[in-house]
Amino acid sequence: GSALLTARVPPEGRLRAEGLGEVAMGLAAGGGAPVAGLVVASGGFAALGVGTAIVVLVVAIPVALTLAQRFGEPSQG
Repeated sequence: GSALLTARVPPEGRLRAEGLGEVAMGLAAGGGAPVAGLVVASGGFAALGVGTAIVVLVVAIPVALTLAQRFGEPSQG
């Protein structure tokens, strides 16, 4: 993930971009794990799956589309 994140960043900004990416991942894991545990404890794995699908539809897809428009497709090869 870090390699993909920094592939489109100029060399002088790569260290900062990678650091910000790692911090974001750590915060997401630190916040997501307790919430996922509570959801599974109260509603089971089906509730966790439904909740994950909602997050993907509401957050991840629009973000991915915006980034694709802004930065374009990464080069293959």
